[in-house]
Parts: sequence; C-alpha cells; structure tokens
Amino acid sequence: MKIYLTVVLRVKETHREQIKNTLLEMVRLTRLEPAAELYNLHQGIEDPNVFTFYEIWTDQAGLDAHNEQPY
Repeated sequence: MKIYLTVVLRVKETHREQIKNTLLEMVRLTRLEPAAELYNLHQGIEDPNVFTFYEIWTDQAGLDAHNEQPY
C-alpha cells in the first residue's frame, strides 16, 4: 500500500539558507531511492522560513529504509 506524507518544517531565519541547501541535497539523494515515487520540497512564498515536503512511497518497507539513511 502506498504511503502519502506531508511534512512541514519551520526554520529560524538565521539558518534558513544552510537548512535549505541541506534539504535540497536530501531531495537529490532521496529521489534515487527506488521506493520514492514522489519527493518534492517547497518553500513558502509568504513565509520563506517554512518548507513543505510532499512524499509518496511505494510501501512501508521503502519508507522505513529511507528513514534509516544518514541524510
């Protein structure tokens, strides 16, 4: 069964660019995982300190494998 996730992160403005770069690298690596059907990151327009992930995973095993990655 597919798993759909929406993850919202609020970051401190002073660390926003560093965190954004880390999140973008995480997106790049995660998209290489076979169980990641969709893994998108969005940054808020009205509040650029808010980042939202939209994720679709093929199954729980794939999500579990992702959650064990160092990134």
